[in-house]
Amino acid sequence: MSRPLLNAFILLGWVLASVPAEAAQVTWRAGPCPIGEDTVRVFSKVSENTLGGWDADTASYSANGQWRTHKVSTCGENLFSMYGDELPGFQPDPELVKRLTRALETARREVADPANPQVWERYRIAARMYAEIGRTSLFMGDLWLEASWTVRDSGIGYYEGLQGPETTRGLLDRGATELAKGLDPGQEKSVRFNLARVAYRGGYTSERDAHLAAFKAAGPMTPREEQAVSKMEVAARMEAFYQQEALRHFRAAMADTTLTPAEKARATYLVGELSRRLGDLDGARKHLTDALAEPALVPKLADAGRFLLGELGAQ
Repeated sequence: MSRPLLNAFILLGWVLASVPAEAAQVTWRAGPCPIGEDTVRVFSKVSENTLGGWDADTASYSANGQWRTHKVSTCGENLFSMYGDELPGFQPDPELVKRLTRALETARREVADPANPQVWERYRIAARMYAEIGRTSLFMGDLWLEASWTVRDSGIGYYEGLQGPETTRGLLDRGATELAKGLDPGQEKSVRFNLARVAYRGGYTSERDAHLAAFKAAGPMTPREEQAVSKMEVAARMEAFYQQEALRHFRAAMADTTLTPAEKARATYLVGELSRRLGDLDGARKHLTDALAEPALVPKLADAGRFLLGELGAQ
């Protein structure tokens, strides 16, 4: 590993892990909540970049905060949640209001602190609302998938330059080679932690956990290190739930005869990729193979799928 790359592992990653990213540039306006008497903030995106990179499950991330943090608007009183761009024209009839109200009663019980719901909890509430509204399986899969990205963002932030699985794999391999040469303890800890972050973004669960275990075994942790490790571990546990929900809906979407060929190909790819991330390697191989057989699969995902399938073939 070159000295600049090693320094990036040691310095850049820790800064990103410990300093919250600035918010994406957004504006907001207040309007009436469609249920109850509360008001709700609706955010609009002014700008966002994609300098952070993208992950194999199609998550892209900005270098200055993520727009997905603001996409779901939530009423303060009853926690009704929905994508903000849909709120102005949403006028539920009385029967739908009854169903949504009942669903909200359940949703509130699933929130750890109703006075301060986390962004992924607001997505989870929105999922209950959209299920009552009757959105398609593909829509629901995308919502749950995006929710899983907000959990990932909370645990590790972004890692600039991860442009898909091939780049991610290359960085992990170069890091492992450098570790094998021997580093002083301080350097090794920083490299281990940042390799864990890279592995997490890439969906390499066993490598993530191995690097975290080595990091924790390297000696007493500072309060800052303990906090960073805890954030990653908590996020990893939470994210699996959201990924499983996304996978369930994408499986259902594959059977939806109203999908376009491109939509079906993408759903099939995501079933394969989420299966991989959740440890179902046989399912990942099957569905990535099926996705690659679809001519409508976009080139970016086709390239990612071929690379991932090549890796899975060696396991």
